[in-house]
Amino acid sequence: MAETRSNAPSVVGPLRYLLLSGVALAGCMGTIDGGPSVGTEGPDPTACEIGPRVELALSRLTRAEYDRTVADLTFDVRGLGAALPDDDSSDGLEHGGPLSALVTDQLIVSADSVADTMDLGALVTCDPVAIGEEACARETLVRFARRAYRRPADEPEIEALMNLYRAGASDPALDVSFEDGIRWAVSGALVAPPFLYHEWGPLGGDHEPSDPLHGYAIAGRLSYFLWGTMPDDALLDAAERGDLSTRDGVTVEARRMLDDPRAREGVQSFFRQWLRIDRIGGLAKDGTLFPGFDGAMAGSLEGSLVAFTDHAFWDGGYHELSESPNVWMNGPMSALYGASDGPSGAMLQPFALDPGRRAGLLGQPALLAMLATAEQGHPIRRGVFVREHLLCQDLRPPPPDVATPIPSLDEAPTTRGRFAAHVSSVSCRGCHQLIDGIGFSLERFDAIGRTRDTEGGMPIDDSGTVCSFPNCASSVEVHGAVELAEHLAASSLQRDCITREWMRFAVHAAPSAVDACEMARISNALRTSDDLAELLVAIASSELMGNPPEPEEEALEEGGE
Repeated sequence: MAETRSNAPSVVGPLRYLLLSGVALAGCMGTIDGGPSVGTEGPDPTACEIGPRVELALSRLTRAEYDRTVADLTFDVRGLGAALPDDDSSDGLEHGGPLSALVTDQLIVSADSVADTMDLGALVTCDPVAIGEEACARETLVRFARRAYRRPADEPEIEALMNLYRAGASDPALDVSFEDGIRWAVSGALVAPPFLYHEWGPLGGDHEPSDPLHGYAIAGRLSYFLWGTMPDDALLDAAERGDLSTRDGVTVEARRMLDDPRAREGVQSFFRQWLRIDRIGGLAKDGTLFPGFDGAMAGSLEGSLVAFTDHAFWDGGYHELSESPNVWMNGPMSALYGASDGPSGAMLQPFALDPGRRAGLLGQPALLAMLATAEQGHPIRRGVFVREHLLCQDLRPPPPDVATPIPSLDEAPTTRGRFAAHVSSVSCRGCHQLIDGIGFSLERFDAIGRTRDTEGGMPIDDSGTVCSFPNCASSVEVHGAVELAEHLAASSLQRDCITREWMRFAVHAAPSAVDACEMARISNALRTSDDLAELLVAIASSELMGNPPEPEEEALEEGGE
């Protein structure tokens, strides 16, 4: 349709605040009930009861989800999510935070900006002259709301948008038009609860597969899990046909979605949150000790870790992620990390850096540099990272009366010696038994993740231990990063941890919400296949996402066993 923008003002504030009144009543993110988090051993799946695994949370779109959703919804407008406040990441993954007055104001400004700048040509496909402006507006907004709300809007919701359209298109005091009315309605939709929240209104709660809304609930969960954005028309159409009422139907759609380019952004969003990749680009190191490490190098390290995780997921697998010797490098990285035969130029390329000393995530310079200070490695940070991020074992914080200063370089010739001397308190020793043996096995790497054989004139001692959680009743000796990585890769605890974190990511859940029994079932995907995509398919088609139980589980339930 022809674009005939007038100079009319944006949507009147009070109208949008009326729509927002419903949001404010549910401003705080809800909670999720569920089973225990991962311990030392996973449960026996055959001993688990059958039934719903989690109660999904009421959660607002994160900044990244908001940005991608607006871009897909409007076909062109992007970048507004960055203006919103930081998400809540207190449990390690990002969640849309409470709806404060500040957030509300920023959402209103963003909605106005989207409505004022979007091209209505792709949105309005009817002819307002031929069928009448009111009829064309209703047709447009019914179609728009189905996409924006991730389900068909009910009549009161459509009427609310139509009232905004009418106000925007008919005020005789303003030079407004049909297009202005549509923009007013679009702005209102972008601050409405069904757009801002996952599982809002009729999509919340449990739906039987026969419920027409069941498929739409599944569609929304799948799209934000695998793509980090709204469902496409094909997924909404599958929901409307009832194709998402069975595990087989969901599996078909999940595989289609993983073949879509949007899945790459969705998968990288998980790695970015799980591994704290956003912190790497801002790393700073002591310029005297590490000349050549500057902002550009920190940016290269961030890109290197992104490239490594992308390759591991799409072209490698679980063991590639855990044990690959490769690091993605460019010319400046080759020079700084002593790889005379490494890649040159600006492009990041895979290279087996320091063969026999690096393995998987724990060999990536980006992570090792992040888990260090500006001057030296940090065995405690590295040990905590392995315990909490790779094994999902929650460590107690240090007692409030115990100081935890970083030892200075002049306290001992080696990093290991400096940190070992600081662990003297009886109250701290229990946790440090869990942490330090792992961190010391990574002593081969300095503060920028570069390998070394000596430090302060002393040979590097990278012997360590991995003891059982939580009381170190047993332990395994490891020497260096490769043995540590191989031990973890073979452990059911690491497979279960990666499964748990993906499950939490899928449903915006807190750590305690992931049911251990369902996790044990889904984690089998990494026992039977090295393909990480199969893990995502297993999650997508599981009861966790609201799918019906497996046929054999239904039979057991009916038989009373």
